[in-house]
Amino acid sequence: MSDQAGQETAVRPHDAALTSGPLWCVPVAAGIIAVWHSLPLELELVGLEGEAGLLVPLERHRIFSPTFAKNFYTIASHGLQDGRRLRAFLRDPNGGEIERALDLKLAHWQIEGVPQIVSFIISRILPKHDAHGDHETLERFLSLVSSWRASCRLSAEIGPHALYELDVVARCFASRQTCFFTRAGKLTRETVDSFGHRDGTVFLTAKSCLERAYADLGGDLVELDFSNDPVADQDTVAWLKGLGASARNNLIDHLSAASPAGVDQIPGYVTRSLASAAIPLGEPGAALTIKSCFQTSGTLFAFLEITGTASLESLQIQAFGTAADQFLTPELLITPGANGDAPRVCLVAKGALDHPPPHACKIIAVVDGQHIAQWIHLQAGDTQSSLAFAHTFWPFADRDEHYLTQVAAPLAQAWVQRPSHEPAKVISVPRPSRNAEAIDLQIIAAPQLDLLHGTLIAVRSSIPLSHPVRVTLSASHHDEKACSKVSGWATQYGFKAQIEVIPAGAPAAMTAHPRSPGSSQAFVAVRAGFVPPQAGWLGEIAQQITQLPESLFIGVAPNRRPGPWSSDEVSLETLLDLLAHDAIVAVAGSADAHRRIVLDRPVCHTAEGRWVEWLAEGRRQGIRIAAVPGLAFWEMEPAASRDEFGPRIDEISLLQTLAAAEER
Repeated sequence: MSDQAGQETAVRPHDAALTSGPLWCVPVAAGIIAVWHSLPLELELVGLEGEAGLLVPLERHRIFSPTFAKNFYTIASHGLQDGRRLRAFLRDPNGGEIERALDLKLAHWQIEGVPQIVSFIISRILPKHDAHGDHETLERFLSLVSSWRASCRLSAEIGPHALYELDVVARCFASRQTCFFTRAGKLTRETVDSFGHRDGTVFLTAKSCLERAYADLGGDLVELDFSNDPVADQDTVAWLKGLGASARNNLIDHLSAASPAGVDQIPGYVTRSLASAAIPLGEPGAALTIKSCFQTSGTLFAFLEITGTASLESLQIQAFGTAADQFLTPELLITPGANGDAPRVCLVAKGALDHPPPHACKIIAVVDGQHIAQWIHLQAGDTQSSLAFAHTFWPFADRDEHYLTQVAAPLAQAWVQRPSHEPAKVISVPRPSRNAEAIDLQIIAAPQLDLLHGTLIAVRSSIPLSHPVRVTLSASHHDEKACSKVSGWATQYGFKAQIEVIPAGAPAAMTAHPRSPGSSQAFVAVRAGFVPPQAGWLGEIAQQITQLPESLFIGVAPNRRPGPWSSDEVSLETLLDLLAHDAIVAVAGSADAHRRIVLDRPVCHTAEGRWVEWLAEGRRQGIRIAAVPGLAFWEMEPAASRDEFGPRIDEISLLQTLAAAEER
């Protein structure tokens, strides 16, 4: 430092910068501060001299932003005080030394570079000093330079996330806001998602016990104090119900971005709050309505409706947990329809899912130039309700083969193949007889119990009084009142009746199951709603089974597919035709023939469809199928028009299965 005068002359161009302001400082930890000056970047601070002597920098750091670049230094604070004048020793790139007198001043938040330097200290410097454990010094500084304070209350906890509300308007916050958090006495720098709700702001962060946070809002540092009163699941559900549509969409946006694809972290009650949504369009009375969404077997189905004259320009789908720019462009099925006097278009968007089933999906559409983005709950598609929805949603669903093939059949097959180990529930058992009955006589109830009533009366008058029957009720009768009514009929007409109910939610195909082959020598199954062709029909069928134990027999309703039927073998094409007309009303055969037929992966969901599927497999194994007059039951109440939705689906599913088998 002895050649001071010569060095001053050498670097005189820097003099203005060296005297343009004070030496700013912020605390880092106990005994350490960060200092900087408006120095050219090429000048290096060598040391500071104050009352305690010469202090040399511990480290030099450089930060850059779009508007400035700056060097700052960490240095021991021993003997340094705010407002005191210090001697600063500098070195230029050529080794020349400069000495200047500068005033040390504690910076405030609005000084250029302070937010960036504090952020650097918290994220890069303090972690290296964790052994000392002093974050309190810097936090006291943050509290000191805060312009104002606000309180935050914990409103909900969703999976690993906590949601806090504060009474600060959302426009003050960025949608992704950087904050300095205090947890267990430690400062961390984190970016949180925020969105508006009512007149305040909600922000989402990792679930933990927050103490305080500091956020830069429009150039002012704000101290946020947290209230962490515990919230229960029911509190979260109630809070979710209070969210507006826009806030709920924003919340799911943030949860999706924070959830890795395929990771099940979000409770189902969160996405179940995303009911169907109607988004108004520009035309009066017009709307895009997202009716429902289902997923099954790696495929997504979104059901939408447009009322009015607007036209869909584009549609994409984003699965929950995937990147915001990762879209699924689905195949579209579109049909015009009617909705009162207003034009109506139904749409189904179908696409493949690359990841395990998500909780929700976002429908992103452009309709007549209007951009729409709406999250919707993604329901399981392997259920009765999903297939029932598909049936009622599409105009003339049972006649649209493309819709049946692309939408209804996949949903039905998924329902059938959904794992289920619950057997039919037996609710009434007759007194056991000494000898097993030769024939297991089963009556399969229709959804309308009155049809079962008529069949019971007709069967009672046409079979021996001592012969037991097995009545199988569908899942729609899974209630005590229906079971009690059927039991009453059985008692009234003197039946030795076993009554069983298939599990709730199971497809009707589960009713079409003969009893275990070892319990009877033969079986006869009849659909309710039909009556025997004549008295003595059961004995006639028993005789035919005895004569042809390697055959299976079917009964065809004469009014649905008129005969006469020859004793020749029924072809596969005929079986499929009978299924399409829902004309098979009874099946029979020996226990030996039944034992040979095993369906590894059934696809039909109706009782009649399962029969045909089972018969087709038997035919493939060489079992003869014949239509016999003794099983040609008459329909009690012939309908002017029948619902062909279920049988048509099963016909398509069977054809697909047979085609796949031929390819193999």
